[in-house]
Formats: sequence, C-alpha cells, structure tokens
Amino acid sequence: MTLRREAEGAGALASMMPVASEAPGVTRAQLWTASESQTPRTAVAQIRPGADALITEAVVAEFLRLPDATAFADRLAREHASLGEIGVYSHLCSLHREGAPS
Repeated sequence: MTLRREAEGAGALASMMPVASEAPGVTRAQLWTASESQTPRTAVAQIRPGADALITEAVVAEFLRLPDATAFADRLAREHASLGEIGVYSHLCSLHREGAPS
C-alpha cells in the first residue's frame, strides 16, 4: 500500500509513519523521500519530450494479506485523502533455495 505525494514541501507524510507502522496486519512501513541528486534521468527519459514527474515522498506499508492492505488504504482514503494519492499493489514473491530444481 502506498500513499504518494507529488506536491512541494517534503515532510508532510512523516506524521503518517506511526499510523502506518501500527496498522493491523502491517509487516513493514517505510518513508521514501526523493532527492534530485540521487535520481538521475534514465535513458528512456532522455529521449522522451518533457520532464518526468517525481514524487516528493511516499509512505510504503507492506502487508502479507491483501484484505489488510485494502482496509488500511480505505481508512487512509477516508481520513487522510488530502495528503496524496493512495494505491494498493499486489506483489507475488517466491521462495527459492539455491541448487534446488526449478
């Protein structure tokens, strides 16, 4: 689940970290902030007209179960929608042991 902000004035989402960290079902919460010096233009961006839009910050909360992520996103939409754009993403991962048959 992400809460992304594109507006100027980074730091507005820092207050959401305790809320995200204590959400039911959350396994990890992080605050990401953009740095122009650490975000070089990609090769694709260099050939496209216009500049890429970068977010200034994002709260990224990871959940093991989709219903927990969706419930938290719904709560944020009700209580904090003005802070930024809210999204829920599904990530499929696999456990692989080195040397095991595929």
